Amino acid sequence: KGGMTKLLALVIVGFIVIQIIRPLGLWFWGKVWTLVAWCEMRDDFRAFRIDRIASVVIAGRIFKPERGKQLADFYRAVERSEDYGMAPDRAARS
Repeated sequence: KGGMTKLLALVIVGFIVIQIIRPLGLWFWGKVWTLVAWCEMRDDFRAFRIDRIASVVIAGRIFKPERGKQLADFYRAVERSEDYGMAPDRAARS
């Protein structure tokens, strides 16, 4: 459906917690690929290392893009953190 994407459930290697996310994009950090997403549980952006994702399940629900939860919003958060000389805390979580 136009403008809608399915929610995904991730199981991370070494963790039992299942993360329900809105996948937004992929980033390559020189040696590691990460999945940038909006995490429904934490109500914040997260970056998950692809090599640490044990499994992915389509959660059976779809979402519409919402203001504050899109890839452009993630980029703005990273830029703000760089402006203040801090590590991008939202992007660093994994």
